[in-house]
Amino acid sequence: MILVFGASGLIGGELISILSASGVPAIAVSRASSEAKPLPGIRWTQADLSEPDSLNGLFSGVSTVFLLTGNHPDMARLQITAIEAAANAHVQSVVKLSALGASDHTKLPIGRAHYEAEAALMASGMRWTMLRPHVFMQNVLSQAPAIAREGRITAASGDGRIPFIDTRDIEPRHQQVLGFAHCLRHLVRTTTGRNDGITRCQRSRRKGHTHPAAGPCDEPHPSICHYA
Repeated sequence: MILVFGASGLIGGELISILSASGVPAIAVSRASSEAKPLPGIRWTQADLSEPDSLNGLFSGVSTVFLLTGNHPDMARLQITAIEAAANAHVQSVVKLSALGASDHTKLPIGRAHYEAEAALMASGMRWTMLRPHVFMQNVLSQAPAIAREGRITAASGDGRIPFIDTRDIEPRHQQVLGFAHCLRHLVRTTTGRNDGITRCQRSRRKGHTHPAAGPCDEPHPSICHYA
C-alpha cells in the first residue's frame, strides 16, 4: 500500500488522481477532512505531522510513503517526524519530494531544510528516493493577486532563465518511482522542464496568467519583472 502525504495540495492532488485512474490503491493524508476529494481506490485519513500522536496506526499495511509537506518554517522537523514514524512502523521505502539545491551549505532556508530531511531519510535504514524538481509552473498562481493588484511580477531572478516544470508532467515520474520503490535502494533524481529555461515573465505570458490590463513585459531591474 502507498501512503501519500500532502495529498490535498497541487502536487499530491495530481499524484493521487493518477494513482486512482491507474487502479493503484493508496492512502491520502490531509490535516483537514474537508480537503478530501473522493476518488476510486483512495482512502483518505486525517493526520498532522505537528501532532505526532495523530500518526499512531497511520502506517499499518503501508510499504511505500510519498513524503511532501508545504514550505513551513518547521518543514525539516515535520518531515523528520514522518520519517522516524515510518521507520518505526517498518515501512520499506520513502519517496521524498525534495528540491534542486538541497545542501548543507546553501544559504536558502528551504534548501537547508530539505537537506536535513534528506539526511535523516538516508540514515533511517529504509530504502529511499529523492526527487529534486526545480520550479513548478503552477507557483505563479500564488502570485496572481499581487500581479493583478500591482501589474508586475516580483522575483529575484530578473532575466535569468529557469527550467520550469509542470506538476502534470512530473506526476507520472512520481508514480513510476512509487511503483518500483520496493526494489530501489537509493535514487536521487533531478527533474526539470526545458533544458534552456525561460524567464519568469515568459512563463507568465505563456500560461496566460498576466493581468488583463498588462502590456508588454519589461525587465529593467535584475530582481523585478514589470508589466508597463
